[in-house]
Amino acid sequence: FDPALFSRHLGSLLHSTFLYMAIIVGLITLVTAFMYFLDWKLTAIGTAPTVFAVVCTLGTLNLLGQPLGIPVLIVSVVVIGMGTDYALYLVRAHQRYQDEVSPSLGLIRLSVFLSFATTFLGFGVLALADNAMLKSAGLGLALGIGYSFIGAVMIAPPLLKRVFAPAQEVGTAPPVAAGSREHFRRTMARFRHMESYPRVFARFKIMMDPMFPRLASYMENPRCIIDIGTGYGIPAAWLLEIFPEARIYGIEPDRRRVRVASRVVGTRGAITVGAAPGLPELTGKADTAMILDVIHMLSAEDLHRTLANLRQMLDDSGRLVLRATLSSVPGAARQRHIVFKRMIEVTRIRIFKGICNFRTERQLRDILDAAGFEVTAVEQSAPGHEEFWFASRVKNASQNRAQG
Repeated sequence: FDPALFSRHLGSLLHSTFLYMAIIVGLITLVTAFMYFLDWKLTAIGTAPTVFAVVCTLGTLNLLGQPLGIPVLIVSVVVIGMGTDYALYLVRAHQRYQDEVSPSLGLIRLSVFLSFATTFLGFGVLALADNAMLKSAGLGLALGIGYSFIGAVMIAPPLLKRVFAPAQEVGTAPPVAAGSREHFRRTMARFRHMESYPRVFARFKIMMDPMFPRLASYMENPRCIIDIGTGYGIPAAWLLEIFPEARIYGIEPDRRRVRVASRVVGTRGAITVGAAPGLPELTGKADTAMILDVIHMLSAEDLHRTLANLRQMLDDSGRLVLRATLSSVPGAARQRHIVFKRMIEVTRIRIFKGICNFRTERQLRDILDAAGFEVTAVEQSAPGHEEFWFASRVKNASQNRAQG
């Protein structure tokens, strides 16, 4: 019941409570940023201005003779939560556009400035209050928000410029053995610092999909590859590391995937928005074309037109590498995981209002033959999988006349 003892005890309790709260909020912010980026460099850049702001705020308050009281500890939680936003916005904008002169990045910078200005003015008014507690809280908020903005615009941009600097074209390095650890590392290097989803998706796709150990074996030192349904450019990146002279031109209907695939391919090709039976524009003939896990989403007419267009764009010795999901696989009735995978794929396509046209091996052989391709190999992607490889070559003129 002693007032002095009660005040000291309450002050000590509040001091320790809000100190722990600030530490907890800081750690949660750090973990959340890392879980979002899944990149320790970007996480460090995004949180560095907040650390700068906390240190500078405490130092400035000490120089002004302001004690580290309860109001300052209370507002430190707000500073960590709000001040981190400025740097995270800039990091995400650089990750999204990777171009300092992009108009969209300029809009993000303006948004960050307006967010800072309104917050700084709103809380800065408290620093002029007559009440000592409100004045201390207002001063701490104004300093914390101000230093957060200064750190975001002075620390983050130079580091981001260095991190997102164009890497040396990997294709200039010596080729690597297909499927080796170095091959995997260099393929993933093309996805460095990109959004977490395509980066993680590419990693697990390469590790788990049996496509990649076999894809290179169907290629014969290609120089110009047409890729129908490029996606995020994972097979393209895989091939570019094996064949240093290859260039890839692909189409993909999803603009977001085109953006990622274009950065993955870099200067060694071009990925455009489009869908079969459309094809990418080329200045000459291509020697290789690949259609991976796409044709079951094409109607009979679109598939025929796609193959006919490819036949016109391939040279006389051109190759077509196709991986397709067959409508029936020997022994599939005994393999429940095939049925489950088929159900997931059908559901996904129907959600996006697509069509499902699974075909048999005989049907695909006949379709390729009618389009002017000679099937040279048919192979199951892996035991227990419903995807099959179809390797084929362009028929020469004599074969076409004989067939006619």
